[in-house]
Amino acid sequence: MTTPTVPNRAAMIGQALRRARFNVGFTQEDLATVTGILRTNISKYENGKRVPSIDELYAIADACACLMSDLLPDVIAATSPDMQTIVQILTERPDVIPTVLATLQSHIPLRPGNLS
Repeated sequence: MTTPTVPNRAAMIGQALRRARFNVGFTQEDLATVTGILRTNISKYENGKRVPSIDELYAIADACACLMSDLLPDVIAATSPDMQTIVQILTERPDVIPTVLATLQSHIPLRPGNLS
């Protein structure tokens, strides 16, 4: 499987956002009110003109009572099976991210130029 290009990813994410919004019966205005995202931005996301930030994706997933992986179906499917599993776990359980980062930092020696 080839990796989707950025414009294709934007379109795939937009379709998934629209589907999630329809599934809960929200208008774009309803979703904007619940998430605090501008309605015009929601329109741009759904039309594949822009890609939402990770915080916006979490807000949309919460508002639409769906998983992050529902909003990124083809993007996640374009990665390796191991990476798909990791992404699915982290999107479904964001509370484990600090533990994962701490574990990774304990196994990766810090070098000049690293962020932490």
